[in-house]
Amino acid sequence: EWNLIIRELMAVMLALHVVGVVSWIGGLSFACVELASGVRLARTFGRLLLWQRAFARLLHWSWGGMVLVAATGLLMVSLEFGGSAVLPVYVRAMMVSAIVTMAAFAWLYFMPWRLLNKAIRSSDLMTAEKRLGQVRLLVVVTTLLGLATAMIGAGGPYLG
Repeated sequence: EWNLIIRELMAVMLALHVVGVVSWIGGLSFACVELASGVRLARTFGRLLLWQRAFARLLHWSWGGMVLVAATGLLMVSLEFGGSAVLPVYVRAMMVSAIVTMAAFAWLYFMPWRLLNKAIRSSDLMTAEKRLGQVRLLVVVTTLLGLATAMIGAGGPYLG
């Protein structure tokens, strides 16, 4: 009875975990690939405003996805392994990679993103362009880290 409850709870947690990853890393991936190519032709201030508005929404979804990933990941570690003492190597690697990805995303949000908004509000286009470049670079880095983390989680159980 208890094992069945744990299995059903794990299934729900895993599904929510995947939804969190898709919301977080999928949104950032969209920004890297599609949004970047779509705004390339816009004029400077229009491009800055477009990026700002798109990121404002995207980053809220990303925060939600990241929190969901962290919460469900910790719950799954607790339910499946009884805590972190006996985790397989791939789960440890996935957790470390996820923490690095979360730190990169938090840095993106609290530093260049905030400074980009400040520069746009003050109409400092040169600084805004510089900050946008930093934001875009960190979005790419965070996306690649997130994809690597997902690959570790998906492939790890099959590596032994």
